[in-house]
Amino acid sequence: MVYIGIDNGGSKVGFSILVPGSYWFGTTVQRIRKKSGAFQREIHASDIWEQILEILGTHLKQDEDTIIGIEEYFLARTKGSDVLPWMQGFLTAKINDHLPSAGILYPGSQKWKRELIGFKTYGKEHVEERVRTKAKNNKLKMILKAPTEDTFDAMGISYFLWSTDPNKTVQIKK
Repeated sequence: MVYIGIDNGGSKVGFSILVPGSYWFGTTVQRIRKKSGAFQREIHASDIWEQILEILGTHLKQDEDTIIGIEEYFLARTKGSDVLPWMQGFLTAKINDHLPSAGILYPGSQKWKRELIGFKTYGKEHVEERVRTKAKNNKLKMILKAPTEDTFDAMGISYFLWSTDPNKTVQIKK
């Protein structure tokens, strides 16, 4: 299983690819600027997925049969039906022993922060509980609910992302 996480980084959008027991890869993509100079809070799906697929094709040829799972995200949606929902979160679901940490993004002083929870310190069985506790303590409406269909393949991507509204999901196909 390959894990993919995407998060907002101020002037850039970043994504990371984690292969349990193997390696971690991360990079950033410059966000789209408006004429005023302010950054849009949206990015076209093709802007980032083409790069992800290129990386997968380069690094995972030996794992062509590997199922790629988009597991669980905390995210906020932006307007527009043809854009990738803006990810205000990081991968936390179905955590296994090989992942070094879990992340949670929550609103701080007018911006989101990521807090990493070390597995060596707390152990994987405590991570979900700690994420829930942090969400509660910060009065956040976070959800911990995995998608019903969370896999795709390089020939026909179909994946679901959970929004902050637990009754609504967004499906994007490429």
